[in-house]
Amino acid sequence: MSGLTLYTNAMSRGNTVDLFLKILDVPYQRVELDYGADMHTPEYLAINPMGKVPALTDGDRVITETAAICMYLADKFIEKGFAPAVDAPERGTY
Repeated sequence: MSGLTLYTNAMSRGNTVDLFLKILDVPYQRVELDYGADMHTPEYLAINPMGKVPALTDGDRVITETAAICMYLADKFIEKGFAPAVDAPERGTY
């Protein structure tokens, strides 16, 4: 297991991350949070102090915001071809 956990809500932008994880075909756990109290528990605020979704954990790493999560995943799974290599000339445009 890769240790990826996606914290999201079915009515959030987390659906974009969820779809990207499915396209990447990597194992992950999805944790559905209700708006309101679920996102403001001490446990979740330790993950995302803003109390918002989506958030992705990868071991001890925490990534928030949809675009940042997708970029992180594209780099983590660079072999899948969704991002140019860090040292590729195309990286700046990307």
